Amino acid sequence: MSWAKLLADHRVTRVPPSKAELDNLRSIVTRSLKDVTAAGLSADARFIMAYDAGRTLSLIIVRAAGYRPRSVGARMRIETSLILNFRHVTGGSAAYFHLPVSSPAV
Repeated sequence: MSWAKLLADHRVTRVPPSKAELDNLRSIVTRSLKDVTAAGLSADARFIMAYDAGRTLSLIIVRAAGYRPRSVGARMRIETSLILNFRHVTGGSAAYFHLPVSSPAV
C-alpha cells in the first residue's frame, strides 16, 4: 500500500506538522518511558505504557512526513504508514521491521 493509496482511500490526509505538535508527541513518549519504570506497576501496565510510547513514536514519523491518520485509533494505519515512510526514507530497506522489501504492508 502506498501513500497515494492511503490518501485515495481517505485513510490519511496531508497536513503539515507543527513544531509544537511534534514537541508534544515527543513529551508523551518521554513521559510514557519514564512512567514505565515506576515501582509497583503490573507487567500489564508496563506493557501498555511501552506500547503507547512505540505507537506515539510511529505517529511522530507519520506526522513529520506530513500525513495524519483520519480516524481515532487507527493504529494499523499508522503502522502501515510508518513502514511505507521507512522504506521511502531508507531507499527500500525494511530490515528493521523484519519484512522483505516486496512484502505488502498490512
